[in-house]
Amino acid sequence: MEGCPWQTVSSKKGTKKRRNKTRAEIGGERTGSCEIGCQDNEVDCGQIKLKIQQAKEDLTTSTFWYFCQRLIEECLGKFIEQIKEKQSFSAEGIHPGEDPAPKCVHQQDTQTSEPKEETVESRHGFNCVCYGVGRFSSCVISRYQLALLLLLLEKLQVPKHRCHVFDPLFSRWEIAVLQALGLTVIFENEEGKHRIFTPTIFYMIHCGKALYNNLLWRNWSVDALSKAIIIGNSFKRIEERRNRLSTGATGMDDTTNISTEARQQMNCK
Repeated sequence: MEGCPWQTVSSKKGTKKRRNKTRAEIGGERTGSCEIGCQDNEVDCGQIKLKIQQAKEDLTTSTFWYFCQRLIEECLGKFIEQIKEKQSFSAEGIHPGEDPAPKCVHQQDTQTSEPKEETVESRHGFNCVCYGVGRFSSCVISRYQLALLLLLLEKLQVPKHRCHVFDPLFSRWEIAVLQALGLTVIFENEEGKHRIFTPTIFYMIHCGKALYNNLLWRNWSVDALSKAIIIGNSFKRIEERRNRLSTGATGMDDTTNISTEARQQMNCK
C-alpha cells in the first residue's frame, strides 16, 4: 500500500509524456502531410506540374475560357488603346493613326497580328501580380486558378518572369514548382501594397477586401490607377453588400465611380 501512490504517480507521468510525445508526432505528421505533394522526390513535383498542365488543357476546351478570351479582348484592347493614346502625346510618337490595337489581343487573328502584340507588350512593359492563389498542390480549385493565370499570361504574351506571385500558404515545394514554371515568387508579404509603375494586371481572385483596400490606397493617383487592371472580386458587389449590411465606409467606396467593370462567372464547366 505504501508503494502504490509512488507507482501511480510514476505511471501517470510516464503516460503523460508518452501521450505528449504521441501528439507531437501526430502533429508533425500532419504538418508533413500538407507538403507531401512535392516533398518526397522530384517525381512528385513533376506530377504537380502535370496536374497543372491537365487543368490548363481542361480550361482551353471549356466555354469559360472562350468567354474569358472575349472579355480579355474587350477590356485589354481598350486598355492598350488608351495607353497608346497617352504615349502618342510623348516625344516618341507611336503611330496613333494605326488602330489595330484591340485586334492585337486576338490569339486567333492572322499571323501579322502576333508580332504587333509582342511589340505592344514590349512597349508598355506589362507586369502581372498574383495574390492568394492558394495551395495548388492539394486544392483543385487553386490549381485551376493557377492554370487560368498561366493561360492569361500566354494569351497576353506576358513573360512569366514578369508575373510576381505571393500567398502566405505556399509551401517551399510549391514555391519550387512556381519557380520551375518560370514565375517570380514574392517572399515578403506586401499586404497588397504593391506600387504600380508600369501597366500591371493584378490577379486577385477571391482575395479579401483588406487586400484590395491596401492596393488602392498605395496607388491612389490618376497615373497609377490608370495603369491597373484587376482580375478579382466585383467592386460593385462589395459596395452593394456593404449598403445592405449598413457597414462602415471602406477605402473602396470611390472606386466604383472611377473604374470600368466587366463580369465573368468563375465556372469552368
